[in-house]
Amino acid sequence: MSGADVNRRNRRGQTALMLAAQDGRKEIVEHLIRASADVLAVDKEKMSAVSWAACRGDFPEVISTLVTFKADPNVRDVRGVTPLMAASLLGYSNSVAVLLTVGADEEIKLRGRTAYQMASEKGHSEVCRTIKAVLKSRPPREFWASTTD
Repeated sequence: MSGADVNRRNRRGQTALMLAAQDGRKEIVEHLIRASADVLAVDKEKMSAVSWAACRGDFPEVISTLVTFKADPNVRDVRGVTPLMAASLLGYSNSVAVLLTVGADEEIKLRGRTAYQMASEKGHSEVCRTIKAVLKSRPPREFWASTTD
């Protein structure tokens, strides 16, 4: 990628990292991060690479990679949707598990509803079971607050 701008944007404001994330291309995501791609960048809809990975497929490895390099698992898009909400609404239980494991906030609400409630309303019972199981074994919220920085 010598000389290429890895953070260049298309007309929707998306970067190459966002496009690779939404296609579940973990190897490309890793390559772009090594080439200094901005993991915190958001497009015109305020969607990040994590947001795109969460709403386009069940891509837990991509999400894990992005968050390992300090991407925000709680970023909200212009509608207020978090990656956890998107994955829950779409029934992507593996992505939900990874998001919760890396510290996504399950208590964030949109129109009074959490990701769990959204999944339940959509009939995504596997996602609901996943949320309960991960939260049962995940360290308490105080742990996450002390490890950010």
